[in-house]
Amino acid sequence: MDAVSRTTTQTMHTQAVAPLHQGFFTHAQAAPDGIAVFGPTTRWTYGQLREQALAVSGALAVAGVRIGDRVAVVGPAGLDTVIATLGILAAGGVCVPIDTTDPAEPILERTGVRMALFTGDGPPNWLPALTVSEALRIGAHARDVTPVCSGPGDPAFVASVDEAVAARDVVVTHAAARDAVAELIGRLAVSGDDRIGAFSAAESAAPILMVLVALTAGAGIVVADDAPRPNPERRINSFARAAWRRDAVAALDTAVPS
Repeated sequence: MDAVSRTTTQTMHTQAVAPLHQGFFTHAQAAPDGIAVFGPTTRWTYGQLREQALAVSGALAVAGVRIGDRVAVVGPAGLDTVIATLGILAAGGVCVPIDTTDPAEPILERTGVRMALFTGDGPPNWLPALTVSEALRIGAHARDVTPVCSGPGDPAFVASVDEAVAARDVVVTHAAARDAVAELIGRLAVSGDDRIGAFSAAESAAPILMVLVALTAGAGIVVADDAPRPNPERRINSFARAAWRRDAVAALDTAVPS
């Protein structure tokens, strides 16, 4: 384990009451030049991702989003999803991931979201909403934006749980989600040397856990068509995507109240 990974691990233990997103921001401050996201043509450092997340957080504040408001993330999974998730959490919002294989409108209405962030290039088909690109432009003018220090019992995200009759939406707190992230990091021995493939939104909240697992541990996320594949320049470790997903869902089961 390298020095940065040891520092990140120690910080995770000492900040037992820190919000879900604090691990990422702590690592971004300690190692801003580390690679956080591997994209199709570009790499984003932890410092750059931090700036983008805070820009989205600032844009949400400009749009009237307040602490505890629910904000949906709608659209294809990728870099925008990572930025949107971190931005919502940094703003003190509650992330509501929406599987794009299902009609978004009923879920947006049912979950009581304040607004939505749409990923990708397509225009929003629900209002009030911003694309992540629009949020970045708006937030670029925000000043003195800092991450909200949400409490352990504050909601972090809403998970959709399939049941026999219908889907059930449950609120996962920062403490429960953070414990699930810590469990996964320990179980899979994740370190800053690892690269984790981004998943589609098929399991709803599971990708949130995996994003936070990677970014809390100082690992890198591989998005879009740079999903894990043989590449000597970009070392992808031996964790299988299916195994990661099973562990993410198992950890989510422990985080979601029955």
